[in-house]
Amino acid sequence: MSKYSDIIKRLKAATGPDRELDFSIEKFNLGDLGYVVDHWDTAQRHSIVAHYTASIDAALELVERMLPGWGVKVDTCGQAVLYAGGKSDWYLEDASSPPLAILLALFCALEAQETN
Repeated sequence: MSKYSDIIKRLKAATGPDRELDFSIEKFNLGDLGYVVDHWDTAQRHSIVAHYTASIDAALELVERMLPGWGVKVDTCGQAVLYAGGKSDWYLEDASSPPLAILLALFCALEAQETN
């Protein structure tokens, strides 16, 4: 079981924007400092953490931070493809919204890199 298994499962089950899921995603964004999110109060969480599950822009910015140089194609039906330029790595995922599809593809790509 990878460190991404739980977040992937939660993204697959998500049906729309979810602030608790955003907070969990922020822990991955912060890397080794991710534990600090647990110590923020509600106001801090809501003012600091991006709306990853609601915003295509926030989800795309996260992809750029976590997988620099990777491309993303998104459709309005909730399908996203992440691909590494010049490599055969690509991840196609469906979700209930474009931001969720982007995030799901991102974490599936990260999980695959972790296991390789």
